[in-house]
Parts: sequence; C-alpha cells; structure tokens
Amino acid sequence: MRVTDPVWHNFLEHLRYGQVKEEDIMMLRTLIITNPNSTPTNFKSPPWDSASLVTLRHAVRCLWNEKALCKFSGDVGCRIFHCKAEDTIKGQPLTLQE
Repeated sequence: MRVTDPVWHNFLEHLRYGQVKEEDIMMLRTLIITNPNSTPTNFKSPPWDSASLVTLRHAVRCLWNEKALCKFSGDVGCRIFHCKAEDTIKGQPLTLQE
C-alpha cells in the first residue's frame, strides 16, 4: 500500500533507516487515542469507521476482527455463521509447516 500522507511517509523513511527523530515520536504520540491532547476519536465516522489495526498481538487482532464482524453484520442486517474447520491431508492433521 502506497503512503500518500507526507508526514507519515517522512516518518516511515526515518524509521526505515533507524533515524527516528523527536518530531516523529511527538507525531506518533498524537495518534494515541487515549492521549487527552489528541483529536477525539469517533469510531462511527470517517476515517475511523474503516480504520486498519496494526498489532503484534494475535489476541488483539482476533478481538478486533470479531468486533468488526459484529458491526458489519449489524450494519447490513445479516446473520453470522460460525463454521469450525478441521484441515487434514489424507486424514492426518496438518503440521505447522503445512
């Protein structure tokens, strides 16, 4: 995905070469949604209603996806179906590599 925001692009360039500056850190701090000095966040309006989550935690990703699915289901008025999958090859469970 190409970055079109010049401030974010500048930050990523600094990060890429390990030359993050104090101004980059200050910019990142303004993006923390619990920061009292940041712009109020309304997850029901753009751009937050279609925001992407970047996380290193599997559990956070799973919860985010679950909440997003529930929101989508409610918005379009359709039912959520849960189907458990058990993948096998020739009747044997998959290995981690597979």
